[in-house]
Amino acid sequence: MLILGYGAFGRAVHAALAHRDDLAVSVYARSPKNFDRPVAAFIQDAHTVQTGDFDIVLVALPSYAMRDVLERCTHDSEATAFLSCVKGMDPESGMFPSDVIHRATGSDYIAVMSGASFAHEMLIGRPVFLTLACANRLLGGELVDRLENDVLQLDLSDDVRGLEIAGVGKNIIALGAGMADGLDLGDNFRAAFIARGIEELRHVSSRLGGRAETIVASGALADFILSCSSPRSRNYEHGWNLARGDTTGESLAEGRESAQSFVRLLREQNIESPYFASIAAALSAPAVIATSLVSSRRTV
Repeated sequence: MLILGYGAFGRAVHAALAHRDDLAVSVYARSPKNFDRPVAAFIQDAHTVQTGDFDIVLVALPSYAMRDVLERCTHDSEATAFLSCVKGMDPESGMFPSDVIHRATGSDYIAVMSGASFAHEMLIGRPVFLTLACANRLLGGELVDRLENDVLQLDLSDDVRGLEIAGVGKNIIALGAGMADGLDLGDNFRAAFIARGIEELRHVSSRLGGRAETIVASGALADFILSCSSPRSRNYEHGWNLARGDTTGESLAEGRESAQSFVRLLREQNIESPYFASIAAALSAPAVIATSLVSSRRTV
């Protein structure tokens, strides 16, 4: 198999997969850093990547880089399965990762893997519980059988879009939660803010082709708990910094890249969401977060 992208999460997935002895792993990286684990092959030039040489291509690239890298690879096999670990949206097209992969490769063998997965814990062998979603249940089951081990535990779903929406949304919500804490709005506010965001995503998911229940399934829900309340979360940390007046960009905070794209998609689909609109607006004016819960109230 090939890991396409070898940043913190690419290395973490590689570490988790190393607990199996029947996987030969090759790696493509955009920069030659942190190669501390043996690989079958190390590839630095995307133009030399022929995905047809691999039965599984695991995409662990930042959302803003995946389209460019995939378009520079050669796709010469219809049998290769692509497994996206990307929790973001293409900033130019506004497409979800599975759609970017399909457009770039022509493949219909696409799955998504997501969940609570801090890289530093995976690197040292602590257990991680993720969801693998594939519209083709047979392929999804085969991927679970190939990848699962004592460290990497996988639940199977067929709701690809719902899991992608959860991954995109939790990063955006984590940004807002970080801003709320940076503004000292209190634990009560943060808890309500996260809960409101999860409920909003359930509403949005059902309008965008996903299932509402996927947002609160164990893999996605664990990701919300982890990313929206921990200073180790890049998105939470970036939100906190913004609220404290640090406006320097953080390229690794996927939520910053995705917030505007997600809100634009909702508007294009005629879906009103004052909640996510408030988070997008707060990127340039963090104080907006303080009124986000009032403006986004729904009747229950």
